Amino acid sequence: TGDIAPHTDDPPTTSATPTKLLQHLVESFPQADPASDFYNDPIDGSDAVDFLSEYIPEVRNYIDAEPPKVAVVLDGGLVRCIVSDCPERLAPMEIVVIDYDTDGDEEGIIKVPQGGDRPPEEAYATRIEVTKAVIDIAAVFSQLERG
Repeated sequence: TGDIAPHTDDPPTTSATPTKLLQHLVESFPQADPASDFYNDPIDGSDAVDFLSEYIPEVRNYIDAEPPKVAVVLDGGLVRCIVSDCPERLAPMEIVVIDYDTDGDEEGIIKVPQGGDRPPEEAYATRIEVTKAVIDIAAVFSQLERG
């Protein structure tokens, strides 16, 4: 992308997330980032135009791309996994499955705050990550659209 700032990498790939796109912008123009040692240094206008002419198509690719499809897979009433056809395009997130059905084993039960003046309720909670889908999620959506 040229010598437009103290640190620049190539623009993100078409599988970029909004976070990656924004991170690339901030890293390319540290002169505008209050957290940077280069904050308030001058920005060369022609370098900025050159950068934007390469950067905007990446943003356009992201905007025009089909949104990632996500499926929550259950088996026997339990969440087995969360999958996506394009997990690399999802924004970073933390996911927890909360199950208020606490009949049985007491191990692993936590207290879940309910908000307001309501008392916490007991539940099982498990962290879970989104992984690459092996199933054809698009086909599932197509069947749902057909009714």
